[in-house]
Amino acid sequence: MKEIKSLGMLMGHVIRTRHNRMTQLLEGLGIHPSQAQMLFLLIHDEGITQKQIGEKTNLRPATVTVMLNRMEKAGFVERRQDEKDLRSFRIYITEKGRTMDKAIKMTMEQLQKEAYAGFTDEELALMRRLLLHMKSNLEKSIKEESEKIRH
Repeated sequence: MKEIKSLGMLMGHVIRTRHNRMTQLLEGLGIHPSQAQMLFLLIHDEGITQKQIGEKTNLRPATVTVMLNRMEKAGFVERRQDEKDLRSFRIYITEKGRTMDKAIKMTMEQLQKEAYAGFTDEELALMRRLLLHMKSNLEKSIKEESEKIRH
């Protein structure tokens, strides 16, 4: 049992350390990791509304508004009024945002190289399989618990 506890703690440390390194790398670009994730979302789903962004990211509307305000001020995105619903605005990436997306991708590739240095392809495949198995176990438990609550 002690080994399982220490695995959980180690996983938490790895996640935090990865996040800290990502923050450090992105700081040099002048963007926060959550803004980078927002740009990634918009690259693949440009022209969505703030409400849709909140639904896709599980962020509160106020959080989305603050993030978009900062990103708009930095010149990464722009809001355009929806032609069909004048109460809504759609979010689009600017040319500066597209350039930033390319820089972010290069930064993320660097992060991956640093994190996985020294691993063989077999070890990476095993790690992937184990993490997917763990994710599946947890999703199953969430689903079972939700079903208990409904009944």
